[in-house]
Amino acid sequence: MDVNAQFAGLEYQAVYIAFCCVVVWPIIPGIGFLYGGLSRRKSALALLFQSFMVSATITFQWMFWGFSLAYSKTAGPFIGDLANFGLRGVMAGPSIGSASLPDILFCFYQLLFW
Repeated sequence: MDVNAQFAGLEYQAVYIAFCCVVVWPIIPGIGFLYGGLSRRKSALALLFQSFMVSATITFQWMFWGFSLAYSKTAGPFIGDLANFGLRGVMAGPSIGSASLPDILFCFYQLLFW
């Protein structure tokens, strides 16, 4: 079974979103460098480390329950349910944001801005 058959002819949109993810990803250490430059010299490495730890914590929360509460397909208009807890059922199906994007790519893209 070809899971990409439903996206045939729309590959450029997925490639564009993946490129946007690659462009946004360096913002995380960039924030650490920015605030490290605004602080004392001894604190620069600590602020860079803190920016990575915050991103790791947010990634963990987003992958387990954040995406499900924000973009659940089976819940009400204000808050989702935990049907996709731990990204269960989030794979190559069309996403809730756009029918031309895979759900897992939409999840990763939204993670970068959460």
